[in-house]
Amino acid sequence: MKTTTVASNSAFIENGLVEIFGEDLTAIQQRAGDSSALIESAIKEFGQAEACGLLLRAGRAAFYYWMRENADVLGWREVDFRLLSAQARIKRALNDALKWFETNQFLKGELSATDSAWRIAVTGLTGEGSRLDCSTFIGLVQELTCWAGAGKYYPAREIECQVDGRECCLFEISKQSVG
Repeated sequence: MKTTTVASNSAFIENGLVEIFGEDLTAIQQRAGDSSALIESAIKEFGQAEACGLLLRAGRAAFYYWMRENADVLGWREVDFRLLSAQARIKRALNDALKWFETNQFLKGELSATDSAWRIAVTGLTGEGSRLDCSTFIGLVQELTCWAGAGKYYPAREIECQVDGRECCLFEISKQSVG
């Protein structure tokens, strides 16, 4: 399988893409020419909604590759982390992940909270040189909250996007799990 030219700390993205797109990824990458055009090529291949869904799923898959490499450094295997309540574990995991993504120059993000939701304001998911896209990021966040929340699903959605002229991409994650 052909690999894109990504930094070593970006291998988790490639692994998630390969897991979801499979053999189709090679053809899409060849048509795209580089990783920055991958999204546009996937949209042409599958359609807008389908490509976004596949990229979201690739983000969910990529989370586990990322976590395997970073859980120890972030202290997620420590007893103190594991004994936190689900809400506290999710909040800490979101903060830790955002800090890692900023340190590794993927994006800049800020976590805030309301009574019913966490909100993440992010810059760096769109435009020239972006290493993640909104769909892949939301998939990573969905899987992170599910993992940190003891396997429960916490609905997450993008409510504003820089592509639409907004200052940042704004994501919202419900504090109430489904089911």
